[in-house]
Amino acid sequence: MARRYDAEFRERAVRLLAGSRGNYTSETKALQGVAKSLGIAAESLRRWQERSDCLSSFCFVRGHHRNWAE
Repeated sequence: MARRYDAEFRERAVRLLAGSRGNYTSETKALQGVAKSLGIAAESLRRWQERSDCLSSFCFVRGHHRNWAE
């Protein structure tokens, strides 16, 4: 069963990722490193980051416009 994380935890994780990018040689390594330190899946963090980047605007994802703010 998937674990649910509250909005505050997700936001802090995304901010931690943004602040940690300079410590890694690639985006993938940053995602993996931060996710491991938080005890979460890297794919979860990647999705949270994608959603965070799109919250205030329309996003073009997989050929469809998506408004994450709705």
